[in-house]
Amino acid sequence: MAMARRNDRELPPLEAPGDTSGTRIRWCREAAQLARADLARLANLTLSGVAGIESDRRGRRPRIVNATAIAEVLGVDPVWLREGVGEAPARAAIYAFTKGARRMAENERAARARWHVRAS
Repeated sequence: MAMARRNDRELPPLEAPGDTSGTRIRWCREAAQLARADLARLANLTLSGVAGIESDRRGRRPRIVNATAIAEVLGVDPVWLREGVGEAPARAAIYAFTKGARRMAENERAARARWHVRAS
């Protein structure tokens, strides 16, 4: 498998997306280089909800509304994400689509850190 490039740095290859919705969501989140907390915030879900979905804790697919919210953040087809129907998206396409989401998450973390320093 070829290595993806980001600003001339090598990114390790990810394994195939997997056959459960949780593994597909995790694969996409890792391709986007987003933390679980960032994905949860951007998709308006709880951190424990995203963790449960990724680990297939309930042993079933995520609700349609949750899968759609996650798919919109990651820029992938919600049907593929939830059902596995269709072709997996390219890792580079996910990374490029989520550039703004990563920047927004980084800005939010920096703002919280500045506020925390002032409040101390």
